[in-house]
Amino acid sequence: MAATASLVVLVAAIRPANAIPCPNKAVFFYHLPKTGGSTFTHLFRPGSSHFVSARSYADAQSALRGLRDCDERAKEARGWFLLEVHPIAFLPHEALWLDAKESLRSKGVPVFATGFLRDPVDHALSVYNWCCGRESAQRQNCGLGPRSPAQLVSALGKNLQCTNIVEGWHGQRGTRTIFTVDTCISAFARYRDAMDSVGVTSRLEATIAAVETFLNVS
Repeated sequence: MAATASLVVLVAAIRPANAIPCPNKAVFFYHLPKTGGSTFTHLFRPGSSHFVSARSYADAQSALRGLRDCDERAKEARGWFLLEVHPIAFLPHEALWLDAKESLRSKGVPVFATGFLRDPVDHALSVYNWCCGRESAQRQNCGLGPRSPAQLVSALGKNLQCTNIVEGWHGQRGTRTIFTVDTCISAFARYRDAMDSVGVTSRLEATIAAVETFLNVS
C-alpha cells in the first residue's frame, strides 16, 4: 500500500503541473499553403472539441508538447482535438510531431496525421495568383512586383512546396536558398513518413473521407 502511494506521488511529481487532459482522439494537420488546407480546416474545425492553429514555431512546439505530455488519467470521454500547423516549416517540428503521435498512441489516444501536396505547376500558378493579384493581401510576398510574364516564369521555376516544408512560407518570391533535387526528394519523403496519409489537392475528397472514417470508427 505504501509502495503504491509512493508511486502515485512520484508520477504526480514528474508530470507537468499544467498538463492538459488527453483528448479522446486527435488529428494532426500540416497545412501547406494553396493545397486545399483551408477547405479541410473549415470542414473539420466546427466538429472538433478543441482546435489549435499553430502559426509560429513557438506555438507549434507548445501545442505538440502539450499533446505529448497530456494527462492520461484525465482522458476525455468524447470529442477530439484538431491541430493545424500553418504556414510554417514542417521539418523543424518533425521530431516532436512524431514524438507526440507516439506518446498519444501509447496512452490509448488514436491519432491521424495528414496533409496535402499539389501538382507543382497548379500550385505555382495558385501561389502566383494569390500573391500577385491586384487586391492581394499577400502582395509583399509577390517578389518582383505586380503580375507580369517574368513573375509567372519565376513562380513556375520554384518548388514552393519543398521550400515551405523545409523553411516555411515565403510566398511567390520563394527563398534565396537553393534547394537541390536531392534535398527536396528527402524533404518530401520525410514529410510523407511523418503522416498517416498524404492527400493530393485534385482528390481532396479521398483524404476527407479517410479522416471522417477515422473519427467515426476509431
